[in-house]
Amino acid sequence: MKRPRYILSSRKMGIFLMIFSFLWIYTFTNYSLFRDGGQGTKESERLKAEILEKSKQYVQALAQENSQGEIAEGFSSYDLKKTMAVLLDSILLRLSKLEKKVDAAISNGTLGATLRNITQSENQNESRENQHQPKNLSQPLVLNDDAKNDYKIEKKRDMPAEPDKKNSILTARDLILEPDHTCQYRDSELVGYVHCKGKIEWMNKYWQTDPCYSHYGVDGSDCTVAIYLSEIENWCPVLPWRKGAVNNLLHDPDAVPELVVTKRCYNISEHWEYAKSTPVPIIIYYSTCMANIKTDKSGLYKLMTDEKFAWMKMRIDRMWESKWVPAAKSLASKQDLGNRMQKRILIHLGLLTKESGFKIAETAFSGGPLGELVQWTDIITSLYILGHDLTISTRTDILKNYMKSKGVTSKNCPVSGVRPLDLIYIDIVGLKQFKKVAGPLWNQFNCMLRVIDTFGTEPAFNVDSYARRAGTKSVWGKWNLVPQQFMTMFPHTPDNSFMGFVVENYSNNTKVMKKEKDMAVVYGKKGDMWLGSRKYLDIIREKFTLHATVYVNESGIESLLGVPSYVINHGLLKGDQVQDLLRRAKLFVGLGFPFEGPAPLEAIANGCVFLNPSFDPPKNSKNTDFFKGKPTLRELPSQHPYAERFIGKPYVHTININDATALRQALTDIQNTADLKPYLPHEYTTEGMLQRLHAYIEHQNFCNRRVEMWPPLSALQVKIASNGESCKDICMKHDLVCEPAFFKELNSVERIEKEGQMQCREKKVLDEIYPPSFTDNSACFIQNHHLLYSCAGGVKNQNRICPCRDYIRGQVALCKDCF
Repeated sequence: MKRPRYILSSRKMGIFLMIFSFLWIYTFTNYSLFRDGGQGTKESERLKAEILEKSKQYVQALAQENSQGEIAEGFSSYDLKKTMAVLLDSILLRLSKLEKKVDAAISNGTLGATLRNITQSENQNESRENQHQPKNLSQPLVLNDDAKNDYKIEKKRDMPAEPDKKNSILTARDLILEPDHTCQYRDSELVGYVHCKGKIEWMNKYWQTDPCYSHYGVDGSDCTVAIYLSEIENWCPVLPWRKGAVNNLLHDPDAVPELVVTKRCYNISEHWEYAKSTPVPIIIYYSTCMANIKTDKSGLYKLMTDEKFAWMKMRIDRMWESKWVPAAKSLASKQDLGNRMQKRILIHLGLLTKESGFKIAETAFSGGPLGELVQWTDIITSLYILGHDLTISTRTDILKNYMKSKGVTSKNCPVSGVRPLDLIYIDIVGLKQFKKVAGPLWNQFNCMLRVIDTFGTEPAFNVDSYARRAGTKSVWGKWNLVPQQFMTMFPHTPDNSFMGFVVENYSNNTKVMKKEKDMAVVYGKKGDMWLGSRKYLDIIREKFTLHATVYVNESGIESLLGVPSYVINHGLLKGDQVQDLLRRAKLFVGLGFPFEGPAPLEAIANGCVFLNPSFDPPKNSKNTDFFKGKPTLRELPSQHPYAERFIGKPYVHTININDATALRQALTDIQNTADLKPYLPHEYTTEGMLQRLHAYIEHQNFCNRRVEMWPPLSALQVKIASNGESCKDICMKHDLVCEPAFFKELNSVERIEKEGQMQCREKKVLDEIYPPSFTDNSACFIQNHHLLYSCAGGVKNQNRICPCRDYIRGQVALCKDCF
């Protein structure tokens, strides 16, 4: 049988050739690569090894330059290259160890057991490394013998719970194990930080224009920009994963509560230099003395050698032994004034500078205004007695030299190291001078400011962007400070802090004073204050003999045309002579001006009745020249609203002086009233002043938003204002005061719904002074700008959510749980 013949068709032949060609090409390529690649592979391996070795040497060299084995605290002032070098060096070392152990495990066939040993070994190594570092920086650290004599770092008393160190310091491990850190802000996180986005955009474009920014770690990346703007310049909120971190720009003991330094008093810069050279990795956050009560005024007078202080020193002399020293001892017996850190305080009195043109010091003995001098005298005296370190300036050149000595130059770079000062007490005139001196560093120092502002500055005038939009412009406004940084003479504006002053009196408050029944003293030191009051005075004359203290200069040029001839004028008297006159008088007569002066309280403190002229309509910036341009919309219902509200009858009779019938009836009532005991609210005594200022110094902190809230939330009482009603008014109706520090606790849809007992159908975030608030149709408004929280002002068709609090009788600035 013949076997069939196999005939290759063209199709089969094509398939065969394709397979053969593929096998040939594959074999040829493999052979070429094997033959020629051997040498090439060896060359690439050699180059790779050389590059790795050089890189390793470079990394190790940079790592040695930065001896600290982790990123510096604050992640702000470090060289990014050095930091990455440290990180890479650590990775290379660990990889080298890992390679050796893995190779050994593979060779011995014990890979599983070795991996377990590697983990245990790494943990043990880490434990041994940690033994060389302080386990808790709040525990005493052992320094060399010389350091022991000067320093002792100890745990701060009543210290809050220690923050989690793992979250407070950014280390290489954080970068490796937590890659999900985000440096982008959500809109909800930027509520209250209206300039943050703009600052980020600017920094992204111009961070290379000044070496300062790279010095503090900015490299153009989102994270370095956000950290700089949140922790160095405070334009943005601190990133969530950075909360608890401490930047090392200006060290603040409030930011690191577990560390304080107690020692003898040394020069600050010397201590900081020593701290940097200390072999133990620590930072001296606060190098200064403890504050102790001072009862020797000689140290104060060494700070007040300028002749401009003549009137102020005379007031201090009169009150030192009889008022100030006993008050300090009394307060110390009631409150714990120990364990206080001494604050470094700059006091700049712009009103006494030549540039102001006011000449207040020069006219103090010739009938000039004394209200500001009285207040400044009492502030300076209180700060000194409380034991703080003061520097007083009345000249712009002194101010410039002082700030220059603290590192403030014309450069943009923020001042670093130990914080050069803690507080700056200043007036509005001085504020303009200080801003010019601070220049680009204004934003770094403005949180330290305490602005003595007689009539106050409301939020609507304080925020520049809002003032331009709403038309609430003022030459004295647009400072963009926290409203509580403005400190007033009377507690008339809850948005501001009440500083006050001391009323001078020498009466025994427990005894009734014998008065001359028909004797009245008129409040007006200058003749022009009397103009237009003749009819009013004629009616008073029907029942009282009128006395005055109008200044007349030696040449007699000072006009007395406004003063009726029947008035007995004693001329300008010294302080003790005025006190004698008030002790005899039954009535103290207001003429309607000056507004809110200290004299009516002095009269009441000497047992007088104050006749307080009312205003209808109330005086304000729209109808009274005196208030035009002042940064407030407040309305005065009388010459002295504080006396009207907080004191009242029988010591204060507020009356329409143009109503003759009502005036005569009030005069009859006053004359028939039995003599009164002297009365003085505690807040205007020396002890009340010391107590209030001590509370502010210890608890008000506008430089660190992460400190504990003050006043404490236990004082909060929420009230709902009616349409058009202000928070100030609704709180007053309930015998409470509005507390702006609590607004942020109410600024959410959830809280509005809870307090308003409604459900928000619409939500709007606004730059306005009224939120948080809601309308009848369930629209809810959230505050976007934290500087616009305001107790003042009401708006139609909106109900404001108002934060009220209680207060101590006679000390309205403090709540019952405030100390």
